[in-house]
Amino acid sequence: MNTTRTFLLLGAGLLVSACSEPDAPRWGSGPTQWDNPKASVEQQQADQAECRYRANYQTEREVQAEGPFANEQRDVRLQQMFDRHDQVQRTRQIYDNCLRDKGYAPVVSEGR
Repeated sequence: MNTTRTFLLLGAGLLVSACSEPDAPRWGSGPTQWDNPKASVEQQQADQAECRYRANYQTEREVQAEGPFANEQRDVRLQQMFDRHDQVQRTRQIYDNCLRDKGYAPVVSEGR
C-alpha cells in the first residue's frame, strides 16, 4: 500500500471517529429517548419496533435504488465507510420522523 493511500485512509478514519459521539449507544437506542404520555409501555415498544422496521426498510430501498455502479470511480473501502455512515444517519432520521408522526417527543437526558 502506498504512503498517500495510507494517509488518506488514516485521515478518513480520524474524521469519522471525530464526528461520532463517544458514548452514543448502538442502533436501537439512540442518544435521544422518546416519550408519549398517552401511550402505554406496550404501545411505545410496538411503535418503536414499527418505526425501526420502516426506517430499515426505507433505507435499504434507497440504497438499492442507487444501483450497483454508483461508486465505481471512487476508492471502494473509503466510500463504503462514508456510505455506511450516511446510511446509519438516514435510518436514524427516518426513525425519528416516524416517532414524531406518532405523537412522540424527544426527551433530553441529563448530562447530554
